[in-house]
Amino acid sequence: MLLLSGIYSEKNIRLFSYAELRSATDNFNRTKKVGRGGFGTVYKGTIRNGREVAVKVLSAESRQGIREFLTEIDVISNVKHPNLVELVGCCVEANNRILVYEYLQNSSLDRALFSCLISNLSCASTGSNSEPADFTWSIRSAICIGVARGLAYLHEEIASPIVHRDIKASNILLDKTTSPRSGTLVWPSYFLIMSPTSAPV
Repeated sequence: MLLLSGIYSEKNIRLFSYAELRSATDNFNRTKKVGRGGFGTVYKGTIRNGREVAVKVLSAESRQGIREFLTEIDVISNVKHPNLVELVGCCVEANNRILVYEYLQNSSLDRALFSCLISNLSCASTGSNSEPADFTWSIRSAICIGVARGLAYLHEEIASPIVHRDIKASNILLDKTTSPRSGTLVWPSYFLIMSPTSAPV
């Protein structure tokens, strides 16, 4: 665990116990489930200091050995941008591999688009031409620009560029001001472009 301790101390990545995260999510209660994908299931949780977090329990298919997982944490912890979801901490206990991210209040872009579609269908059925007040075209444009900025940062602005291979509406999260943040930067959803001095991930 020395490698993990080093990452924790240098980059402010918190090491959670499995018991802490089980308590934060009410024993991974299905009512706390906010998402599910190929890399695992995401639960909304509240940790001891009252902060709301997104707890991603990685699926068996995406789990690695401890050293590989910690190397991945090291890569992700270097990625900090206003349009990328912030990694808060992780759990490496027995066979559990869990990532803890900041929780974003407005869920994912696909849900926002679906809600907007339902609103538009409702307007059409009543003969109204009004735009849903909470998801205007200016907001949609700002979301596209924000996502592009996050990707540009990954591709061009960090020492070892990262290609995000899983960009889709369900992986773009919205904060309380509808500012977008790309998430799910979990191997194999990304590809690390090696520099001449880099070691393989």
